[in-house]
Amino acid sequence: MDLADEAQKLADLELNIALSNRSQRMPETGICYGPECEVIIGVGNFCGPDCRDSYELEQKRMKG
Repeated sequence: MDLADEAQKLADLELNIALSNRSQRMPETGICYGPECEVIIGVGNFCGPDCRDSYELEQKRMKG
């Protein structure tokens, strides 16, 4: 492996670290993200803490 290959490997690693550390904001759609909830909301992503908690639990289950 020459110097250019090592530099590319380091650049790829830094890019992957930066991508994994970025903020993962959910877009505000005007509808609650809660599972089986279709409440129309003005600001935010959830109509309340119960829907937020249900959504987070569902996401954890999906990841394994």
